[in-house]
Amino acid sequence: MTFIKFDTQSPYYQDMLALRHLVLRKPLGLNLYQQDLANEVNYWHFGVLQNGRLVACVMIVPQNNTQVTLKQMAVSPDAQGNGLGQKLIRHVERDLISNGISLIELAARDTAIGFYQQLGYRCIGEPFVDVTLTHQLMTKILTSD
Repeated sequence: MTFIKFDTQSPYYQDMLALRHLVLRKPLGLNLYQQDLANEVNYWHFGVLQNGRLVACVMIVPQNNTQVTLKQMAVSPDAQGNGLGQKLIRHVERDLISNGISLIELAARDTAIGFYQQLGYRCIGEPFVDVTLTHQLMTKILTSD
């Protein structure tokens, strides 16, 4: 297992798009490729490789010098249930801390709230609907301990 950080010019970015489409959009009858992805050039992209194949990914959207938003976390169906998602989030959090980030927020699908709570994220406000599913705003203060 190898953790990577890449940009939209990397071949891994196309793999990331395919994984996000397969896991996050196709089951909802939506097409990721019909969305405007132009802003993703400004995001930070992280992934997990197994045997050279991208099996997990997440995007980080900088909000300011100390705050980011985590978006579009996806783990390949054949790699789910092995702790890869947790390992990826922990790796990303360490990277963010080393870059001076102290607050991370995300909109978790209702089915993923428990996953993020186990990693120390807290629910904020009321649930809302986004991309046809109920979501919950969650945040975590990042510390180096």
